[in-house]
Amino acid sequence: MRIALVGGPSAGGKTSVLRHALRPLVDGGLRLHLVKFDCLSGSDVARYAHAGLTATIRLARDICPDHHFVQDLGECWLDAEDTGADLLVAETAGLCDRCSPFLRRAGAVCVLPLTASLHAPARLRAQVATADLVVLTRGELVSQAEREVFRGRVLDLNPTARVLEINGLTGEGARDLSRWLEALPSLDLLDSERLRFPVPRGDCGRCTGGM
Repeated sequence: MRIALVGGPSAGGKTSVLRHALRPLVDGGLRLHLVKFDCLSGSDVARYAHAGLTATIRLARDICPDHHFVQDLGECWLDAEDTGADLLVAETAGLCDRCSPFLRRAGAVCVLPLTASLHAPARLRAQVATADLVVLTRGELVSQAEREVFRGRVLDLNPTARVLEINGLTGEGARDLSRWLEALPSLDLLDSERLRFPVPRGDCGRCTGGM
């Protein structure tokens, strides 16, 4: 089974991008297991359903959704195998700049809006620097010069990453993500899977449900 883990800042366009990229794969007969990790509640399952995609939701509640993602991913992997899925895609809400949900062996996608500060790639270093693929969204809202500077900041942190631009509204560019997902190698779940970036040694208020 192929596995893709999708992270990035909250409201960065992850769900919009995935809706466009996954639909043609499912239409082509691919068996998809799609999971969204969210906080206290979420509407993305309905958004996926509107695009003809079936997704399940896992709520982190009192802990950071990226931490919850790491804790529950093995269960999702087993669920996907039980359903005979060809591809597991897990998307996290993404609230913490310090956390990264990426595993060493699974495909890692970081989605960033080009409307964010030019400092955003550095702030999200844990995910940007460890991703295989960085997807830039909302490029239609910024100038070409800003897009090039932002892309440069990403590549400064992760020179080997592939960088795509996708329009979350129209789906322009999403087919490149579809092809990337199709080309992922198949994996078997190991007893122990290693993270690409270590979890924080301490807990912040967001991780422990503090006010």
